[in-house]
Amino acid sequence: MSRRWTPSSHAPRQPHSCDGPAPCPAGAAGAVFRCGVFRQACNLVDGSRAGRIGAVDRHRNHSTAYHAWIAGIAAAHHGSVLDVGCGDGLLIERLAPMSTSVVGIDIDGPTLARARLRLQGQSNVTFAHEDFLCFVPSDEQFDTIAFVASLHHMDMKAALTKARSLLKAGGDLLVADGTAQKRPPDWVANCQRPLPARLGGIRHRETRESGVPTLAPSMSLDEVRQAVGQVLPGAAIRRRPCHRYLLRWTRPGRG
Repeated sequence: MSRRWTPSSHAPRQPHSCDGPAPCPAGAAGAVFRCGVFRQACNLVDGSRAGRIGAVDRHRNHSTAYHAWIAGIAAAHHGSVLDVGCGDGLLIERLAPMSTSVVGIDIDGPTLARARLRLQGQSNVTFAHEDFLCFVPSDEQFDTIAFVASLHHMDMKAALTKARSLLKAGGDLLVADGTAQKRPPDWVANCQRPLPARLGGIRHRETRESGVPTLAPSMSLDEVRQAVGQVLPGAAIRRRPCHRYLLRWTRPGRG
């Protein structure tokens, strides 16, 4: 990928519709999230070094680095999990052994086909090829709902409101996603720990591309906090290296 993303280099999000799966917006697959002026500190190693499982990659990048955090919380629930924007199923592969059931939902057909291939034979895993905002699960609610690098593809408030309604009392809503850098303080904050992030990427043989459609985030962390606060009061949000953040919200009550 030689072209740097700019606000005018990708098509606007398409109007929401529940008539069926929609193709990825024009240009979205090519708009790769980058780390701006600190890209050199956050660069990923060549994807040819990533391991493989059969016909699908076991890749690692800045997003999959947070799979262990999600898995730890899901393991404590040992219940039902919904992976929103599951991509090629890498997180589900990790969650399936520690969960009673896992549902992966994604709007991109070819990517979901890779997830089905990865998880073939896993009896407690099912997939849904549709828009999350139109999703009607067979199970009414889930113990854990996760968004990994997918929430910024959707209307944030609508998606979080939907997820909140699908979460059991005492359940956890988890987000690992990126933010846009709009003000100097954003860049300064993300200058923290660039070297450890880079060294961690080399150690784990991270790859820039995974074959999954991507879209650059449009909201700054301040904007994310404001939107989340209106839907999930009390949610904990932590800034992470390379313009990432983690969100955790536990639905009040006891499951």
